Amino acid sequence: MLNQNITQLKKLKTKKEDLSKKIKALNEQEEYLEGLIINELRQEGLTKVTASGVTCSIKNEIYPNIEDWDKVLGLIIKEKRYALLAKKINTKLWREMLEDGISIQGISSYEKQSLLFRRGK
Repeated sequence: MLNQNITQLKKLKTKKEDLSKKIKALNEQEEYLEGLIINELRQEGLTKVTASGVTCSIKNEIYPNIEDWDKVLGLIIKEKRYALLAKKINTKLWREMLEDGISIQGISSYEKQSLLFRRGK
């Protein structure tokens, strides 16, 4: 039974890898086509078009590009705007701190069990 389950897991992981590769290729094609459509819309002086029952429109959004983390963190602390930060701890660095005997108040730990799966060569 154990061997069958491992074989089944191997097949499932292979399928997932194949699907991930296909999704990556589809995402690349999607990004390429979106770029073409945006360029065509701009060349035509348009921001929106409807074709084949679909409406496409150019959307502009502004995203942050951190250039000086010290200044950003200074403002966040001074203004108490902690919501600007993603609420996630860098697990690797946290583990290193634990190994060095440094604990951070407010963080507890839990153990997650997982199965390491390596294909033979």
